[in-house]
Amino acid sequence: MRKKILIAAIAVIAVVSVVAGVLGFSACTKADFTIGIMQAVEHDALSRANTAFQDELSSLMEADGYTVDFKYNNAQGSTDLISGGIETFINSSVDLIYAIATPAAQTASGMTGDSGIPVIFNAVTDPVGDKIVGSLEHSDTNVTGVSDINPIADQVTLMQYLLGGSAEYTDFTVGVMYTTSEGNSQYQKNLVAAACKEKGINCVEFGVSGVNEISTQMDAVKQSNVDILYLPTDNLLASNVSTVHSLNTNEEGAKLPIVSGEISMNDVCGVATISVDYSELGRIAAQMAYEILVKKTDPGKLPTRSQDSGYTVSINESVCTEIGFTINEQTRAFLDTYDSI
Repeated sequence: MRKKILIAAIAVIAVVSVVAGVLGFSACTKADFTIGIMQAVEHDALSRANTAFQDELSSLMEADGYTVDFKYNNAQGSTDLISGGIETFINSSVDLIYAIATPAAQTASGMTGDSGIPVIFNAVTDPVGDKIVGSLEHSDTNVTGVSDINPIADQVTLMQYLLGGSAEYTDFTVGVMYTTSEGNSQYQKNLVAAACKEKGINCVEFGVSGVNEISTQMDAVKQSNVDILYLPTDNLLASNVSTVHSLNTNEEGAKLPIVSGEISMNDVCGVATISVDYSELGRIAAQMAYEILVKKTDPGKLPTRSQDSGYTVSINESVCTEIGFTINEQTRAFLDTYDSI
């Protein structure tokens, strides 16, 4: 009986071996590179930075005959899940960690120094201010990445066109809603305020520390003399942009035109925007990962990169209809020209 079982087992192993050989793999096949991906929170822009990264890096690796395996984690806004996921990546000795959004990047850079595992961050607006790298030119550590800083000065110019039809119009007030607990949000708020000051435009700030304050501050916006609202690309507002939209467009809402820092936010609540493309940012990050893994480039010598051309422009006609706002022809012409640069 034992002999028959042994013969049967050997036969099964032989069949599996033949099939594996025909298909070009073995049961123990291991990818040439393993990437740990930590996404801090769920929203469309960050997910696009993740998907494009995986697609681009897989393509680059395949062209050179390499294979890559991705271990994806989404912390859904939990700092504990971020640190736990990064620790798992370190313990499993991944070849590289891709950290999407500031909390993930801060945690990855802080935890991986002794391990030597390279870290590439993405969707971080101010990596120096957030102490992820000491310099945009080179970190001299195991960390580098991609900043998602938007063309804020051009976005302020867009607001001038929206309200006055030219880049010279300044007789209006911009409201900036931002998250007080996110350094990247404060950084963008400061850039908007500086751009407005330089142009002679009045700017009022509305800080929120959590989801529950969004409603309170939207009421404050309505009671103010704000003519247009700007939303930076921070995690809290991006994750709750539909709430902002509902509060702005309901019967009690201010029905103000909104310019969002990023196109997927604009798709929900804004009238128009000029934005970085998070898919493009993901592709840039993948190219940096390829340099580190295949070309053996020191991540500490790779400068932080950003998108400096090919921005995405958008007009959201449905939101315009909801709030009774008309996009003037001067704005359309400005965006057409901008899109062709």
